[in-house]
Formats: sequence, structure tokens, C-alpha cells
Amino acid sequence: MKLFWMDDTEITNNEYRQFVFWVRDSIARKLLGETYTDFVITEDQNEVPLEKPIINWEEKIDWKDPEMKLAMNDIYIPENEQMTFTKEVDSGN
Repeated sequence: MKLFWMDDTEITNNEYRQFVFWVRDSIARKLLGETYTDFVITEDQNEVPLEKPIINWEEKIDWKDPEMKLAMNDIYIPENEQMTFTKEVDSGN
């Protein structure tokens, strides 16, 4: 098992991968929430509107759905910068 340091904390490759996926998914859900209301929670259990919507982690992202891909277009590497012929998530932003 490979270990490395992130700030003052020693982490494994698996822990780092989980962190990267969590960041990717939270950005994707925020972008999807602008188009699909299922990806954000706008009111509490008592139906009182929230000041700021929160991410709905229960809603599943269909990464292959063309409409969802279009809604998440900002997280993909531009075609002219891709190394392969498939859409790639830009992990640098």
C-alpha cells in the first residue's frame, strides 16, 4: 500500500481517490442542480425554504446520459485539449 502526505496527514492512494471522487461529484451535483432540481435540496423537512440550497447526495448521477453530460460540460476538458477521444473530467480545476 502506497502512503503519502497531504498537508500534515498521511493518506493512502484509496483515501486520496475517494477525496477526488467526492470533489468531482460535489461539483457535478452543483452544476446539475442548475438544470435538474432533484440534485439540490431547497427546503427543510418542514417545507421551509432554505436560504442556500444544499447538495442532494441521494440522487444518482448518470455519467453516460447525454443531457446530464451537457449540464456538466464545465467539468470536462475541452475537446482540443483531450488526450483521448472520450470526454475527460478536468481534475485540475
